[in-house]
Amino acid sequence: MAEKAAVAPLGRRIVGAGPIAFMPVRSLPTRMPPTILEADPRGTRIRIKAVPGASRDKVAGALGDRLKIRVSAPPEGGKANDAITRLLARTLALRPRDIELLAGHASPEKIFLILGLSPADVAARLPG
Repeated sequence: MAEKAAVAPLGRRIVGAGPIAFMPVRSLPTRMPPTILEADPRGTRIRIKAVPGASRDKVAGALGDRLKIRVSAPPEGGKANDAITRLLARTLALRPRDIELLAGHASPEKIFLILGLSPADVAARLPG
């Protein structure tokens, strides 16, 4: 019976009793994927995956077609939405009133509108 090679995290070489196996290394994007940011007549729409109840507020990076944002606020009474708005404003060097929640008020998948900035400007200001 042929032994199967073990699978390891990206880019690691596995040596065992069986044949040597390599896991392919995927290049990670240095810019935001185009589906996260979308042009709007008033600015830029940004697709967010909210993670409320985290230990600290942080823009975690791209997660599929959304930007993952962790906030310490609970997901009740709009507290997490307000925390995401404040974090985006601080990250993008804007006022909180320049950021509007368009969709996903009670969902972890949200769409925010960044007023007055193009998608290229938003991408340049986001970390990563």
